[in-house]
Amino acid sequence: MIIKEGDTFGYSLNNGTPATIQVTSTVGDKVAYKHIHGKTGAGRITEDYFQQLVNNGYFQKQ
Repeated sequence: MIIKEGDTFGYSLNNGTPATIQVTSTVGDKVAYKHIHGKTGAGRITEDYFQQLVNNGYFQKQ
């Protein structure tokens, strides 16, 4: 799957509350995102790790 700026992904917080992140940029091997529902903040992880989270079902593309 190609991850691009503007993509949104749903997931569940530890307490079961639904949350949503939006990809803000993909530069090199990094994916930056911000929380747009369920939590506040932002983060950055490697594209490989992000892909693993999608493939194992933790993030669901919306």
